[in-house]
Amino acid sequence: PGISDRPYQLAAVVRAARDAGATHVWASVVNLRPGTREHFLGHLPVALPVYLATRNPVLAFNLALLASWLGSALAMYALARRWTGSRLAAFGAGLTFAQVGHELQVVGATYLPLVPLFLDRWQEKRRAADLAALGVCLVLQALCSYYQGYAAFMILGLHAALLAVRG
Repeated sequence: PGISDRPYQLAAVVRAARDAGATHVWASVVNLRPGTREHFLGHLPVALPVYLATRNPVLAFNLALLASWLGSALAMYALARRWTGSRLAAFGAGLTFAQVGHELQVVGATYLPLVPLFLDRWQEKRRAADLAALGVCLVLQALCSYYQGYAAFMILGLHAALLAVRG
């Protein structure tokens, strides 16, 4: 269930998890149906404080979703601005990238545009801070979603190869 779904759908998932013996809403693995596994640990910095303060899993989920959407837009804006130099193009890229999907797993691509951004910056100035930021982005992206983590490492490899060819 996502932000575009009705609230009772998320409530039904939470009830089913509780009935199955789950003790926490934000467990490391969420099993929605057999064969479907995903974790959202990278979203805990937003979701956990909200959940602990309100004990409302729907509010925590939706705020994590909103933060991920906004973060995706801002990250793509930063990358497009660096590559094109145009604020208008960067705004369009950020808006488009943020509209990829409405599920937390899909929208949780916040750190993907930051991988080539920090790799570019590190390649240009060789600052340790850029390399550290690249590492943090890779880890956080992998913690948001396995699938997005795979994509982040593929982007890193492809972009590093392009930089090596370009010199």
